Amino acid sequence: MIEKVLSDSSALFLFWLFASAGFGKLKPENRQYYSSLISDYFGAVGEKFGFIVLLVGSLEIVSGFLMLSPATRHIGTAFILILLAAYLSLMMYQKYQGKINQDCGCAGPHSNIKVGIETITRNVVLCGIATLCALPAVGDFYLTFGLSLCLSLFMALTYLSAEKTISNLQKSKLLQGR
Repeated sequence: MIEKVLSDSSALFLFWLFASAGFGKLKPENRQYYSSLISDYFGAVGEKFGFIVLLVGSLEIVSGFLMLSPATRHIGTAFILILLAAYLSLMMYQKYQGKINQDCGCAGPHSNIKVGIETITRNVVLCGIATLCALPAVGDFYLTFGLSLCLSLFMALTYLSAEKTISNLQKSKLLQGR
């Protein structure tokens, strides 16, 4: 039963994370930020691919909703793992290039989180959580819904706390001149 609860709660958490991220990317007031971010990641070539923001945002939303049904969860899990691997690769490349003041883009335009070892580690953890969705899901999702919902809310609160901790750590490093 624990495998089923882990699968369901991880799926609910990833639904929340990816659907909200996707809707954030599709908001008209955020498109310029994400288009600019693509240019920061890819240089002049990125300016030609502003439509990617709409594509990625839509894929995040669809992937999130696919996580809600045990019948489609494996498809959503694959999409989410591909997205996470792409984000992880892009952040590692930025870190390799020494771009320490590069926004990661993970928390939207109102966040001050930069690409760093903290965000890379967080994405590795998210990949691990996504793999939990490959565990056998509950045939009747509603049997363990309460427990899964509580665990997914705990995951969401932990994620938000980690985002704030990363932000504070990066601010502290900046103030110390590292």
